[in-house]
Amino acid sequence: MEQLSVEVMKKVKRKECRLVEWDDIKEHPLEQLKNAPIDMIPHKLRFFRAILDLSFSIRLDNGNQVPSVNDTFEKTAPQGACDQMGHSLMRLIHAFAQADDDAKIFMAKWDIKDGFWRLSCEVGEEWNFAYVLPQPEGGPTQLVVPTSLQMGWLESPPYFCAASETERDVAQQYIETPIGLLPTHKFINHAAQGNDFEALPTTERTVHRRGVCHPTVICC
Repeated sequence: MEQLSVEVMKKVKRKECRLVEWDDIKEHPLEQLKNAPIDMIPHKLRFFRAILDLSFSIRLDNGNQVPSVNDTFEKTAPQGACDQMGHSLMRLIHAFAQADDDAKIFMAKWDIKDGFWRLSCEVGEEWNFAYVLPQPEGGPTQLVVPTSLQMGWLESPPYFCAASETERDVAQQYIETPIGLLPTHKFINHAAQGNDFEALPTTERTVHRRGVCHPTVICC
C-alpha cells in the first residue's frame, strides 16, 4: 500500500491520473465507470510493479457480474502497427550496410519509461480504467482515475506501436529534408516542450581534443 500510494501521488503530480472521492460521485456515477483490481507484480528493480487487471469481471452482491473492460470494448487501434515489432535489428543492419566503408556511425538508444502512460485517454473514457486505492481500514474510499492508457488494456500495445511508428516516420522525414526546407509539422506543438533547443547551434561544429578532430553533429 505504501509503494502504490507513493506511485499514485507521483502520477497525480505528472497529471497521469487523478484521485476522486467515492462519496462525491456514488449518487450519480458515470456510465463508463469501471472498478478493476490493481495487481502488484514482483519486480527486479523495485518491490512491485503495479498493473491494472482489466480482464477481471466484478461479481456483485446480488449475483450479477459486471463484464471486464477487455471483454466489452470495441477494437479500433490499428493492429498492423504491431507488425513492426522485432524488426529494429534488421533496420540497423540495413543502415550499417548502406553506409560508406569509412563512415563513422554514432548510435544511441532511448528507453521510453512507462510508455503506455505517455498516451492520453479520450476525455471521458478514462473512467474505464479506475481502481480503488488500497488503504488502512476506516479511511475514505478513493478512486484512482488514470488519464493515460494502462498496461492491462488489450488495445494499449497497438496504440503505442502506432504512435511510435508515426514518430519514427516523422523523424525519418525530418532527416531526409534539406536544411531550410522543412515545413512546420501539425504535431509540433505536442512534441516541442520548452525552448531550450533554440540555444543549440544551427550548424555542425568540430571539437578538438588532444590533437584529434571529433565531429559533433547536433540533431534536433
